[in-house]
Amino acid sequence: MLFEKIKQHKWFLLGLFVFSVLLRFLFYFIFLRNNPCLIAFDSGHYHEIAKSFLGGLGFSFGGGQPQFYRLPGYPLFLAFNYFLFGVDPHFALFVQIILAGVLPILVFYLSIIFFTKDIWLAKASSVTAAIYVGFLIFSGVILSETLFMFFLMLFWVVFLNSVFKSGFQKNILSIFFIGLNFGVCFTCKAKCR
Repeated sequence: MLFEKIKQHKWFLLGLFVFSVLLRFLFYFIFLRNNPCLIAFDSGHYHEIAKSFLGGLGFSFGGGQPQFYRLPGYPLFLAFNYFLFGVDPHFALFVQIILAGVLPILVFYLSIIFFTKDIWLAKASSVTAAIYVGFLIFSGVILSETLFMFFLMLFWVVFLNSVFKSGFQKNILSIFFIGLNFGVCFTCKAKCR
């Protein structure tokens, strides 16, 4: 039933994705590109760990000091992008912005799962997610929030769809996504003693 509704509205979803990505790029180029805080405290940590990993020093800061404050997922995401495009945070942010363009589509899926008969609610929710300022800001900053939201929403879509369809393989897949979410995006907020 979910996939039938998605097929019926594929042009809306494609337009939503294009609109969402273009809006995020526009927001990035107007407000975030020249932001002096582009690589601030948290962003700086992620950036330095990714560069160290790429340089063969593992998960550490530039001097080889091991880094346990940040989990490896987001620095790995950055390192992979740095490997592909060179050590330039802007190109990594371009990939992140495209990934953030999927978030409104996942909101559409979640709405369809909860309210199967109300397609207008799903469309309104997804358009709201496309223009939501929080999603716009965090898609263009070196922080793990976009990756966190992507895996969290992916988990909920797969998990709730499997609950309603009772598919065992989808439950395993949802466990995988929530595991990625915890391993990739959470940071140690408490002081380690």
